[in-house]
This record gives sequence, structure tokens and C-alpha cells, in this order.
Amino acid sequence: MPVKQYKNKAKPKATSQAKSLGLKDTANASAPSSNKVPQVPQQLQQAVLDAYKDVLTISNDALAQTVQQVKQRLYNRDFIQAFATESFREAYTLRWSPSRALAYLNIFHSLDLFPLGSGAGAAVLPGARVTRNRIVCVGGGGGAELVALAAYLRYRQDSSVPGAGLLSDLKVKVQPAFDCTLLDIADWSSVTRKLLSIVTAPPPVTQYAPQKLELASQPLAHPECFAGRFMKADVLSMDAEELRISFQDVALVSVMFTLNELYSTSMGATTTFLLGLTDTLTPGALLLVVDSPGSYSTVGIGSDKEKKYPMQWLLDHTLLESAIADGHGDVPRWEKVQGRDSQWFRLKGLRYPIELEDMRYQLHLYRRV
Repeated sequence: MPVKQYKNKAKPKATSQAKSLGLKDTANASAPSSNKVPQVPQQLQQAVLDAYKDVLTISNDALAQTVQQVKQRLYNRDFIQAFATESFREAYTLRWSPSRALAYLNIFHSLDLFPLGSGAGAAVLPGARVTRNRIVCVGGGGGAELVALAAYLRYRQDSSVPGAGLLSDLKVKVQPAFDCTLLDIADWSSVTRKLLSIVTAPPPVTQYAPQKLELASQPLAHPECFAGRFMKADVLSMDAEELRISFQDVALVSVMFTLNELYSTSMGATTTFLLGLTDTLTPGALLLVVDSPGSYSTVGIGSDKEKKYPMQWLLDHTLLESAIADGHGDVPRWEKVQGRDSQWFRLKGLRYPIELEDMRYQLHLYRRV
């Protein structure tokens, strides 16, 4: 299969810098705009794509046909059938997960979510100076969040050592660590195990590789600092005790390209889930929501579904208004740290056997108070 080379694409014209970035910081008007954040190094982004190449077993001959079958089911919004078989799940992971993993990596980097040694749910591991943060990825079965967090952890660890190169050995006294749970309604356990094994194991280095490439034998994430698992569950059916068990002491909850589908399934159950999450999470915990922007993320309300509300409005209403009114007087329980109504992630100068697309998204980050 030929390798696709992604080059810089012309960016659309914008009437202003703010409009072109689609950036709105609701907490601090003087916060630096996202174009000032250093980009994730190109070789780390390429390492993310390389991690996908050999991890799954589906053959090239079957991949194109299977991708089309998955795409048709996704187009029909039949998500249960789209992820009903192992071959469908592997095809989805090979086709759509890599570009999302890169986008998520850049999102995590731009938000700087985990300063060293901080975060709700952080704990120093016995016998080692490692600060571990628990993370739950709702709808994360495709594994993009897992790979992105592994790469982001690697970048944060390398960046914490003065003079350390991107792929150098780490000799840092205090290291961040992630404990990730991917939670999804379909059974992504096999895909999760394969992705976890590849991001925590060093890639092979042959005797013919140049000496300087031996540094590239380091894994995306060191196993002692990165743990991952899959949990099959429907968050819309969880009771209070199940929520407590699943989300207790969590530093970050991510809901990537999932919340709009939850709202479309049941607005009432989704609101109950978000309010239950509010009761469970401790102050300082973060909630990160990423989804399609604009008209792609609207929710029909009423028997005829004719009234359309933006997902963003429903989310803000639930967390910033309903959560306060739910027996807590005027005490806010969430603050909105940042919101981006529409932003692009573009693939630049990267190689992957399957053609991938740029990604446009909206982003909303909240902190439990």
C-alpha cells in the first residue's frame, strides 16, 4: 500500500486572528492565543502514526472494503452495528483513530492540562517519585485518546529534563504518570490491549539502523508511568454507585466526539449523567469535551425534534446553571476554563499508508470547583 505524504495546505482566509483561530477563553481574556503555543515536534507526531502501522491484524486487501462498510453505518448513525465486529473495530481504529490521536495530542499540549505534580486524583507512587493522574475517556474505545495521552506524557517527561532531546532517556526526579480507562458501550478490549502494548514497548531497532536512531527505540510511554485498560459500560445507564466507582478520584474526564451522540440518544439521561459526574468528581478535576462544530452538533428537542439546540448551549446550561440549582444554592460547581467554537487541526508533512483527513472541532474545558 503506498505511503501518503501530507504537505502544508493553504489555510482559509480569515477576517481576524480570533476568527481564524476560533478561540474564546471564557476564564481569562488576556490568556495567550493558541497560535503562540509551541507545536508538538514533528518526529513525535510521526511516531504516533508509526505506532498504528503494525498493531492491528486486518489485511490490506480486506481493509478498504471493511472501511466502506463501517463508513456506511456511521453515515446512517448506526453506531451499534458500526462497531459490532472485531474487524469493524480494527478497521475504524486504523482509518480514523490516527488523525484523531494527533489532534488530541495537540489539544492536550495546547491546554497544558497536567503541570508536574499537580491535578485532582494525583498521587505519588510508593518507592518512586511519580505523580499519577487518573483519566477516564468516555467513548474512547477507538483508542485515539490512549495513544494521544501516551505521546503527550512522553513529550511532558522529555520536556521536564533540561537539555533532554525528544527521544532521550529520562533521568527526571519527579515524573508525571497517567492511569487511563477507556469507557465505551462496544467491546474495544482487544484493540485497547494491542494499542497499549505498542505504546509501552520500544519499537524494534535493527542492526542496520544508524547509531543515532537507537534513541528512537524508546517507547511512546514508559510502562512504569503509563497504565491503560478498557471498561465496557453505558454511561447513560449508570447509577450513582457505578458513577462513584468509575469516576472517583479522577483528574480528567474526556468526552471526545461522543457528547452530541449521548444527547441525541437521550437528553434527559445525558443531563443526569453530567449532574451525577458533578456529584462524583472532586474539586480541581477537569472535564474536556471535544466534538464536531456548529450545525453538526445540534440536538433536537420535543416529540417532533424540530427545536434544535447547540450541544455547547446544553452543556453550559447543565454544568453552569442546572448544577448550581440542583440543591446547592448559588454556589457554582464548575468553572469554564476555555471554549473554542471552531478550530482546525491540519496534518502537515506526515506519512501514513492510509489517506487521513484534517479535523475541525469545538472544544470546551471545565474545572470542578
